[in-house]
Formats: sequence, C-alpha cells, structure tokens
Amino acid sequence: MENMGDLILINGTVHINITSKKCLPAFATDAEVTASENHHLADIFPLKQTIDLSKENIYTAEEQIGLAGRTDSHPHTLLTRNPHYTYIDSQLNSKAMMHCMAHCIIEAHRMYGADVKQLPQPITVQHIGVNHTGQVFYFTAFQLNTLDFSSHDGVKNFTWFDGGNELFSDITKDGNVVGYNPEVFKKVLAFYLNGL
Repeated sequence: MENMGDLILINGTVHINITSKKCLPAFATDAEVTASENHHLADIFPLKQTIDLSKENIYTAEEQIGLAGRTDSHPHTLLTRNPHYTYIDSQLNSKAMMHCMAHCIIEAHRMYGADVKQLPQPITVQHIGVNHTGQVFYFTAFQLNTLDFSSHDGVKNFTWFDGGNELFSDITKDGNVVGYNPEVFKKVLAFYLNGL
C-alpha cells in the first residue's frame, strides 16, 4: 500500500477466510461517505504516520491473500486467533483493521485495476478476532471508500470496533464453562449471515 511515498507491507496469518459469491453490502450510507469529506484527520507533524513500523527490505511486493485464481470469491469475514497474551485491545484492533484494509485493497485492485483511486462502490470486510484463550472476541467491520492517500481531503475509509466480548468467564478444572454469554455467539452468527 502506498502512503505518502512509503510502501507498507501487511503480513500476517488469517486462520479462516470466509468468502462470498457477492460483495458484502456497504456498512455506511452514501450520505455518510460523502459527509466524511468534511472530517479533518489529525495532523501529527513532525511525526510520520509510519513512525513505529519496522523498516524492512522488500524485494518482491505482491498482493496475495491465498485465493489466487478464484475470481468468484469476495472477502466476507476474516477470523484470527491472537497467540500473544500480552496484546491490549488497541493493538488487537489495529491488527484487525490492517488485515481488513489489506484484503479490501487487494479486492479493489482485482475488481477495478491496480491504479484505482476513487472506488465506484465501497468494498467491505468483517473480522472476528479471538484472544489467546478463546475467551474474548473482538469484532471489526471495515469499509474501503477510497485508495487516494495523497492528501487528507476527500472521502475517508471507515472502521468500527466492538471489543472485549467475553464468551465465558471461566472454565472449571473438570472442563465446565462458567458464565457463558450467548450474546457473543449471536454476534458471530450475525457476521456470518451478513449479506446472505
């Protein structure tokens, strides 16, 4: 992804990639997307947006999400399990957003060409993340409205987070689940059924 002259590599494992024969519907309305033109992003100058990203030599910049040759599959929902118990909510949200954005960019390039800046239609994807114990779920919805990162003007891309959804509070020594929360499974099911 080009951003103010920097090439950013998003690399990670999506454990389950649910695809669909049609694109997910937009999460935001056309009016909300248009209204985002008036939203001004914070200027953190003299810092760079990429300040805490690691510098690496990238010899082959390619877009790959493991669905090569499948032209009828649109991204729907990405599922990841976080193996790091030390990550805090904001880190998990950032990781989910980057996964979603990468998938949407690849889909935009596939559908509209590698040089597209203004998308004819938004591209959306969902993400369900689970913490290292399988106890806490994080839900992310991402809508790619533009690939024009050359300025802060114009429409913006959207993301929504719903974190800290505890599926259960504990597991006893004999394997019984304590404090099961069925609302979390309802959210998983809603994500899965979205757009069908």
